[in-house]
Amino acid sequence: MKRSPGFTLSELLAAVCVLGILLTLCAPAAKAVRRQTTLAV
Repeated sequence: MKRSPGFTLSELLAAVCVLGILLTLCAPAAKAVRRQTTLAV
């Protein structure tokens, strides 16, 4: 069985999971930073 170019299904799923976790962690932090900058100005 030759390895197909690009991502395998498991690699793709792992990447999607990691991106989802990063988004859920970064979204509240980004909102908090925006609030602080708007309040500071």
